Amino acid sequence: MHICDQPRSTHVQSWDEIDDNLGRAGETERNTQPRSSGRKPKPAGEPGWPSSGGYALDQTLLDVEKWAKETYDDILIALHKEADKVLDKSISFRAQNQESVDKICLKMSKRWEFLSSYKNCWPVCDMLKLHLKYTSEAS
Repeated sequence: MHICDQPRSTHVQSWDEIDDNLGRAGETERNTQPRSSGRKPKPAGEPGWPSSGGYALDQTLLDVEKWAKETYDDILIALHKEADKVLDKSISFRAQNQESVDKICLKMSKRWEFLSSYKNCWPVCDMLKLHLKYTSEAS
C-alpha cells in the first residue's frame, strides 16, 4: 500500500511499518480526535471541487470528521511550512518526489497520531494537493 495512493518506483513503508514507527516516535501532540479500529476512507471525489463531485476539505474535516478548528489550523500551518521546506512549490502534487511526500505524511502522523487512523493519510495528502495547486499556479 502506498501513502497518498500514488504509484512509486521506490520503496514506501507499508502502514504496518508506519504504525511500528509511530509507536516508537518521541513526543506526539495528543488530542481528543476520534479514533477507529479501521482506517477511515477518503471521501469520493477530489478536494476543492464540491460542486463537481468532490468535497470541501475543511468542511469535511471540521464538520464530518469533527476536528477541532485549532487542530485543523495547527496541522495546516505545520504542513505548509514542511512542504515549503521540502517540496518544489512550482510543480503540482503528482509531479513531486513521492518519497518526500511520504516523509511529510509520516512526520505529520508522528506529531498528530490520530492521522494514522485515516486510510493512506488522506487528510494530509489532500491538504498537500491543495497547497501545491495554489503555489504551483502562482509560479
